[in-house]
Amino acid sequence: MQIISIIKNLKELSGKSPAGKELAMEAASLFSFLMAGQDGRCTVHLLKEDTTVLFYSSLPDDEAGFWKCPLSAAKERGQIREGSQILTLPPVGKYEGFLILEDCRGGNGFTSEDMESLLWIFQSFWCMCLLAEEAENNYFTDPVTELPGITVFKQAVSQSMESKQEGYLVVARVPVRPERPYSENSMDCRIQELARYCRKTEGITAYRIAADMIAVLAEGEKGMALDYMQKIMLLLPETSLFLTSLAFLKEEKVLTRIQEEMGKLGEGSTAIKTGRPSPRLPIFTKGREKGDGNGKA
Repeated sequence: MQIISIIKNLKELSGKSPAGKELAMEAASLFSFLMAGQDGRCTVHLLKEDTTVLFYSSLPDDEAGFWKCPLSAAKERGQIREGSQILTLPPVGKYEGFLILEDCRGGNGFTSEDMESLLWIFQSFWCMCLLAEEAENNYFTDPVTELPGITVFKQAVSQSMESKQEGYLVVARVPVRPERPYSENSMDCRIQELARYCRKTEGITAYRIAADMIAVLAEGEKGMALDYMQKIMLLLPETSLFLTSLAFLKEEKVLTRIQEEMGKLGEGSTAIKTGRPSPRLPIFTKGREKGDGNGKA
């Protein structure tokens, strides 16, 4: 009956919060309460590839920190810590972990069979929460560039347009072709190089919107967007670039407009369409005299 009651508690808990790390932490708190009772304390430590993904402890912070370590170290520490019991959790996917029970003297009323069932239920619940959060993050994140994908881009464009603040869109199309010498990463190396630049550059919000395209949303004056274009051009000279003001775009036609403009550009060409004359920076024209649509304003 206790196990059935616990399942009901978890079901009610999952109905109140979306699956994710926060829900897993709430379940860990419930588990700690059930295991520790009045006579003991409990620590839950889940890892993924030696990286802590969930850590909950009913111990004081200084004591809890003693157990925030890999399983091998926890086993060594358990040998010198009286009253501590280490229970290893079998791996579920890439998640594995262990439990630390301190000073538990059987006051919770669980038999060894109950204990085994209880661990299975909670470990399944924790991993379900973490895997659900990971799956959601993967859905919105491009795995090749680690940038947000097109779904997030559409949401960001909508929010930027609704804000009515000045903003610009820069789209970069990187040539996709095998690089010599051939390697396992040669087909993606250029767009990954551009993505690394975007991720490490403060102020840039970038998205992968197609196999060969990365879009950057730049808030504020046009000079900032032009600066991004210039740096991308220096980084990857063969990249085709298109810049426009968000004020001149229709939300439902943004992707269509991007395709139309990119279809006009040759490799290494640049188009600037903001509805007003734009100064041509030297870098926009140097070495690009042959491209169609270079520096259009």
